[in-house]
Amino acid sequence: MKKLVLSLMAVILFLPPKTAKADLGFNLGMGIPFVSQFGVDLTMGDNFTLSVGHNNLNLSSDAAEVDLSMQNIILNWHPFSGVFYVGGGVGKETLTAKAEDKALNASAEAEVTANVALARVGWMWGKMNSGFWFGMDITYISPSGGDVKIKTTGFTATDQEYQDVKDAGEAFGETAYTNFTFARFGWLF
Repeated sequence: MKKLVLSLMAVILFLPPKTAKADLGFNLGMGIPFVSQFGVDLTMGDNFTLSVGHNNLNLSSDAAEVDLSMQNIILNWHPFSGVFYVGGGVGKETLTAKAEDKALNASAEAEVTANVALARVGWMWGKMNSGFWFGMDITYISPSGGDVKIKTTGFTATDQEYQDVKDAGEAFGETAYTNFTFARFGWLF
């Protein structure tokens, strides 16, 4: 998958844009699993857009909290100079999970960071007119090199619970998943 993304990016870099038109803008999106998404967009002619983004999911309950975030940069190619595009990029994701048991006076926090390769298919209606645009996309996220850091009180590295958290973090740092953005709103200046 990584070789496919790198090959796609290399091909895209050598294709010349049709015009010298360039617009800069921003976008806000909502999706699953990344509920809040925002970024900056640069259109480069009719065929390319570059997006730099931040994606976030934050869930919490009484005793636990999970925060998943990802920063990325994606180069999108619009093969028909229109709304449809395919893209590839890279990023870095961070998953932080915290839990606390006040009755046992124990807590645990795990942080997993991984580099990610991204492949995206999407649509940007209104991109050609500058101003307001609307979009949808599907992004395949392939992490690698997950690094797990664990902080605990009440547990030691020899406890089974500690090892379970470490194993789950390492598995997450190597597991691919898909983000579906069902609404992305943007403005190009």
